Amino acid sequence: MKRSIFSLQLVFCLIALGNPFEEGELFGDDNQSGRWLAVEDQFVWPSRIAFKVKTTALSLPLKSLSAVQAQSLKSYWPEESLPNELSVIQVDLNEDQKPEIFLRIPAYGGSGGPYYEILTPQKNGSYQSIGAIQGWGFGLLIKRNGWLQIKAMGSGGGGHYTRYLMSFIKGSYQIIRNESHNFNTKEVKIRKTPSFPSPQK
Repeated sequence: MKRSIFSLQLVFCLIALGNPFEEGELFGDDNQSGRWLAVEDQFVWPSRIAFKVKTTALSLPLKSLSAVQAQSLKSYWPEESLPNELSVIQVDLNEDQKPEIFLRIPAYGGSGGPYYEILTPQKNGSYQSIGAIQGWGFGLLIKRNGWLQIKAMGSGGGGHYTRYLMSFIKGSYQIIRNESHNFNTKEVKIRKTPSFPSPQK
């Protein structure tokens, strides 16, 4: 019987990787109120889920993966080979008891926050991308189309913050709301931003 990376938890090494789902929204000294600015269109963000969803940050040893799993993850990795340890966050986004993983890809991160490819397990043991996300603090919101929605925030520095909403539409997570908050001028701009492209080779 093939080994599943979720069935043998002993292969995981839990370390302080940081978990953006648990860290929440992180404002700096340039926004001491800890609140977002008011928006003119009075958009109502979806509610947070009323129950606790387990989000687990893990260091995943490359040697614990099957060949099929490693090959599928490698297709999203920018370098030629995978590192010996992969940073992932395990979240069951559609409550099918088969958790998705958020694979952190350091090469695509930056001042806006770490970058994660969102991957869902397939029947053959491989992983398929259903979107990507970047930011410092994530939140899980009520479902749309059977999948939890995701709120994320990022920082551009100097009082500039972004928050955006991702919903599962036609097989992938897409950005449906993107707000740019300037705490210096107290202005909010609504952006029409496409979702993050997948880096699959």
